[in-house]
Amino acid sequence: MNLTKQEISALQTLAKRTHEAACDPVNIEREKGWRALNGLKPIRPMVIIDQLPWNEFPQEELTGAVTSDPYWQRAEKMMQRMLFRFKYIPGDAIIKDVFTVTKEISGIHDFGLRVNEDTASIEESSEVRGHYYHDQLETDEIVDALTPKPIVYNEESTLKHLAEAHELFDGILPVALNGVNPPNDIWDHLSMYRGVENPLYDMAERPEFVHKIMRKFTDMYIGNLLELERRGLLGHSQETIHCTQAFVDELPKPGFDPNHVRACDTWAYGLAQMLSTVSPAMFEEFEVDYCKEWAKHLGLVYYGCCDPLDRKMAQVRKIPNVRKVSMSPWTTPEVGAAAIAGDYVFSSKPNPAHLAAPTFDGDMVRAYLTNIRKAAESNKCPVEFILKDVSTVKHDFKRLVEWEKIAMEVAKA
Repeated sequence: MNLTKQEISALQTLAKRTHEAACDPVNIEREKGWRALNGLKPIRPMVIIDQLPWNEFPQEELTGAVTSDPYWQRAEKMMQRMLFRFKYIPGDAIIKDVFTVTKEISGIHDFGLRVNEDTASIEESSEVRGHYYHDQLETDEIVDALTPKPIVYNEESTLKHLAEAHELFDGILPVALNGVNPPNDIWDHLSMYRGVENPLYDMAERPEFVHKIMRKFTDMYIGNLLELERRGLLGHSQETIHCTQAFVDELPKPGFDPNHVRACDTWAYGLAQMLSTVSPAMFEEFEVDYCKEWAKHLGLVYYGCCDPLDRKMAQVRKIPNVRKVSMSPWTTPEVGAAAIAGDYVFSSKPNPAHLAAPTFDGDMVRAYLTNIRKAAESNKCPVEFILKDVSTVKHDFKRLVEWEKIAMEVAKA
């Protein structure tokens, strides 16, 4: 293992802290709450905070990575951030007593395209970037020539990192090996390969061209899913699904074999954020009709992200196995809750802009979250609050601490 004594010490210290946090009884109570919510029999609303401007937070416990090896540097940063969130802004976040080594696989959802873009940022230290993407899929000939890359499992590298994890953490933190659970994010990729305007214009002016692209990408996504299943590369018993906790009693399904995980044993998520502005009919034609071919293979599906789906639930309902539906900041809670009608989890995405205003208005946040909870409860909808996509807190970490406190009070009211 090519790590210095200092690097080994830093990683083992984080592992010890992870084990200690995982032994906190609060994890048991929170997991019980998530399982109830995800089973549509909620005890109360649940809260989670993710996708944060880490450069704006107190850095004493988020020091630059000591480890130089890229794999262990990522692991170090992940554990630092997980422990920081658990300590200061936990919501209902859970820490499990395990370090997971994920199977290293390339070629998933890959036609060999590489993003051609211009980027911009407000602060050099921020991980938040603006993107201007250049169109790489302009003609039928280019699309016809697309050929999926083979899926390659780098078993040698995976087992090397698994052995290193055992050497580092045995006796401190249990180590496990797990597979992958790729999402259905075709439209996210198309936005990066084509920009946003080009596909939207093509849906009106060249619909057959968009269908050609969607057919090709959908066939690849389904083919990848089934190949991962066949080769025993799918993950199982996920802790998270698209920024929320995935603990649920219904998965894995009866007949589960951990050495040959089936798609039906797993969660995955689908989304088409770029179609936020299209009509329900176009949403169904260019997204739902394709997504449902993929979703039928899964055990459960989380659907949506920043796209407003409150007025497109009739179409979302046609996607099989959906359990949670995103209700973004651009939805009307009363409309979304009435359309969900208790059949799915109302996955509320509170507006992160509340943390970026000139001053933080806690009373406004409380009223805003309370209104969402009342709308969900009046329609018998299980509800969760997922604060994500937080680009800035104006370098005032106390805002986030206060938001978490208010959200938990609303959830427990």
